[in-house]
Amino acid sequence: MEGDNDPRFEPLAGGSPSATGCSSSTTPPVRWTIRTISKHFPEGRTFFHDYYRPFRLKMLKDAPYAYGSTFERVSLHTTEQWDARWSSPNAIHFVALLSCRIPADNTDPKIISALTLRGPGCDSCWEINAVFTDEEYRRMGIAKSVMDEVVKYVERERGNKKTLMRLGVLAENEEAEGLYEKVGFLEKWADGGGLEMVRILG
Repeated sequence: MEGDNDPRFEPLAGGSPSATGCSSSTTPPVRWTIRTISKHFPEGRTFFHDYYRPFRLKMLKDAPYAYGSTFERVSLHTTEQWDARWSSPNAIHFVALLSCRIPADNTDPKIISALTLRGPGCDSCWEINAVFTDEEYRRMGIAKSVMDEVVKYVERERGNKKTLMRLGVLAENEEAEGLYEKVGFLEKWADGGGLEMVRILG
């Protein structure tokens, strides 16, 4: 990465430019860095189009059953539609980047996990969606580390307000359900063919 002032990204909770993680269950260990994509500089837009957009299409192609849209539909989106997604004031895109791709060695960054945080709504509610980790990098704690940073972000933003965080998961996706329970989403109920899971802060 090009340093703490990289215009492609914005600070995490508490003003830290990034968070890092490492999985010791692999040889060699897998290391990653968590960032949020900037909406205020053209470099953030370029990163969103060049790296996040392909990752978003990959998640829809690899797990079409898990999302509210489809690869076929989203792949037809115009540049203007992607720009609207990038610049939305109520959406924050968290990404985990493979750390071996981070040094300034002209190697392209590689997103290995991502999610979108939306909010706050008028009822101080934040929603997490578009959660996906590349199959090659699952079960290493990467998704949990991203979720942990999201919770920290909402904790900082909520001030003294009681705040609700919510997400949805397929009823048969026990692995994802277990992940969300680990980060405090313990209240849940049936919602169509899935589960609504909630964490209350404050």
